[in-house]
Amino acid sequence: MQNNNSVGLIPKQHKHNCFDVCLKLNFEQRFIGEISFDGEGTFTCNRTESKHLFRKLNAIGLNHKILTSDKISFKWIVINYQTSNGFTKKLTTSRDYWKTNGQVYQFSKKGYEVQSFLSLDKFGIEKARLFEQSKTINLFNEVQNGIRKYKTAL
Repeated sequence: MQNNNSVGLIPKQHKHNCFDVCLKLNFEQRFIGEISFDGEGTFTCNRTESKHLFRKLNAIGLNHKILTSDKISFKWIVINYQTSNGFTKKLTTSRDYWKTNGQVYQFSKKGYEVQSFLSLDKFGIEKARLFEQSKTINLFNEVQNGIRKYKTAL
């Protein structure tokens, strides 16, 4: 079964810089969330434990293309997650944290697109911010080390 899925953005009527994110399948279009390009950009979606929890990993999945596309720029992911008890939690992380810590699966026999799954215990704004900080520190150290090497070469 060939998979020609693509992700599309549809402008929201009454929200500036905000778009519905749709997965364009062979015979239908499926709404998968919304994205706001205000600030650093945030992708938001709704998930329910009963329908969306991948029990094998205790994880939630997102479309792999939305996570890896260079054409769609956003930093944060917010999932409004409804538990089986009826409570709603905000699961928050950064896009880069998810790309680094997620696991990619495809359930092609059921007609689903490639998805990346992040375990529920890996969500949290603090974890994401620490990860983002460590990337900045590592980049700063690489630049410093490069400058030192350059200076000694002169």
